[in-house]
Amino acid sequence: MSIIRALRSLLSIVASSLGALAIGVAAVAAVVFLLLFAVGLWSPYSCTTTVHQRIAGLSGFDFEISETDCDVLAKDAATSVFISKAGQTKKTLLFKYVPPGFDAIPTITSVDEHTIQISIRRVPTIFCRRDKWETLTVKYDIGVVDYSGRDGPDEC
Repeated sequence: MSIIRALRSLLSIVASSLGALAIGVAAVAAVVFLLLFAVGLWSPYSCTTTVHQRIAGLSGFDFEISETDCDVLAKDAATSVFISKAGQTKKTLLFKYVPPGFDAIPTITSVDEHTIQISIRRVPTIFCRRDKWETLTVKYDIGVVDYSGRDGPDEC
């Protein structure tokens, strides 16, 4: 009987020590995250944008292809294609989609002086797309769209 009591007592001590250790680790992690947040090195809502490509002067317009990654509770990423008049800084969103992880950068080609084509092999989801901007018509050559929604993508 005394051996069983001793084992129970030992298990109780180990369990309470592990519980205290877990609380201590959680407290230290919380303090570290708060310090990183305070100095601007971490945020639960941080987003980073990487410009993958800039195309200047295509059909009289400039294009920018960028990817924005956000860490909220899960990884959230979107690739965007912006257009602006040649040499201007004001950008307009033409196309936004979830990158497939490979071949994520579309190609943009001039069809004629009033038409461009955005081509990509596969996208998991299209958030929005614009078929016309000012005098420019935008055509899309998308191989596979994994999920396009009930009514198709919204207009950007």
